[in-house]
Amino acid sequence: MMKIKFFLTIVISAAALTSCNKSENDIDDGNGNVYVVGDVNGVVTIWKNGVAQNLSDGTYVGRANFVFVLGRDVYVAGYEESGQEYTESYRGFTRTHNRKVAKLWKNGVAQNLTDGTYDAEAHSVFVSESGVYVAGVEANGQEYQLYGIRNHAVAKLWKNGVAQNLNDGTHSAWASSVFVSGQDMYVVGDDNADLGEVAVLWKNGIAQNLSYKDQRVSVRSVFVSGNDVYVAGYEISTEHRMSVIAVLWKNGVKQNLTDISFIDTWASSVFVSGKDVYVVGTEANVNAPSSSFVALWKNGVRQNLKTDAQGGQANSVFVSGNNVYVAGNAGGAVLWKNGIAQNINYGTYSSSANSVYVSGTDVYVAGTEINEQYKHILIAALWKNGVKQNLTDINHLNTWANSVFVSGNDVYVLGETGTVVVLWKNGIRQNLTDTSTFARAYSVFVK
Repeated sequence: MMKIKFFLTIVISAAALTSCNKSENDIDDGNGNVYVVGDVNGVVTIWKNGVAQNLSDGTYVGRANFVFVLGRDVYVAGYEESGQEYTESYRGFTRTHNRKVAKLWKNGVAQNLTDGTYDAEAHSVFVSESGVYVAGVEANGQEYQLYGIRNHAVAKLWKNGVAQNLNDGTHSAWASSVFVSGQDMYVVGDDNADLGEVAVLWKNGIAQNLSYKDQRVSVRSVFVSGNDVYVAGYEISTEHRMSVIAVLWKNGVKQNLTDISFIDTWASSVFVSGKDVYVVGTEANVNAPSSSFVALWKNGVRQNLKTDAQGGQANSVFVSGNNVYVAGNAGGAVLWKNGIAQNINYGTYSSSANSVYVSGTDVYVAGTEINEQYKHILIAALWKNGVKQNLTDINHLNTWANSVFVSGNDVYVLGETGTVVVLWKNGIRQNLTDTSTFARAYSVFVK
């Protein structure tokens, strides 16, 4: 969600993020209002129910990275360039950049979190009774040599506008996301200690390394349940033929979901229900690259999800009561319920299930399939209890459905048509952007 010239995050409500991790992108204020933040050709923008309001005037390029709504207050974290240029050399190339100022907008009013002396960005914002928390990064002017001259970066947490450094600046670190539960503050990010990047969880400013410098890590999903923080992802070990290992961290303590073998494994999504922790991912045999398997771990015990096709991929997991739902693809869009595959659209046209949500007895899956008439056109689709509804007609534009969320009687699906970001509410399409921009959006949340 952020390449080229348009960056978009969408949210549907306020206290939404105080209960779990569901999405960093989406909120509704409890009155059915849908908020979207992004930037259009460098102008920081917020949409409320599809109506755009510019947060910057376009003099300098800016970007919104996150939105949080609490009560009547709307908070947006991002940055805006300052017009002050600097040069940086890397791998023999010298590049000129515009210094970025980390910013927080509250109800459309901007607050500078940094003064523009060094590059900075605000990546995430969380609001609780104790204050407004913003996670981000700021360079510190200390140079180091690595394929050229670069500046170290300091991971930052701002509480009510006051900055706290999460590392000492002798090496680079980045803060990506912040979550507050009771009196505890959680920040996740990366630390490039000794030129070896590691994933880090800071709790109340105390760093817990989630990996070591001889391993490369990717964090894919986080879920907070009570006082416990779960992070799912994978790491690449440089000691064992660059093996890819699925990993779950609980409160900073790592658990390998697979051992080091000739099977590469990725964990893509985590969900906690009561005392049970569910992780879904994908396994691939390096000796048979075309063969992959969908895996579900419950409390660390793996179960391979069977398919009728060779290979597969898991994209989303949702638990409702005693039922576990996994959305993915294996020769076509597949929904697994308690390990049993239900081929949503398998055998004739290519398709993929990208997101699953359960509301009561109804199971909703958002995904994409090849159009029956025009085999090269992708159609956004929503399946409710296995019955498909096409969200778009044949317009010769590829369309994707990336995320689904149900609130009361309303079903929200977020996706794209061509280069336009689209939100469907109960099947009614609303364009959030137009064709003058290139846009992408990946997640919707309603509270």
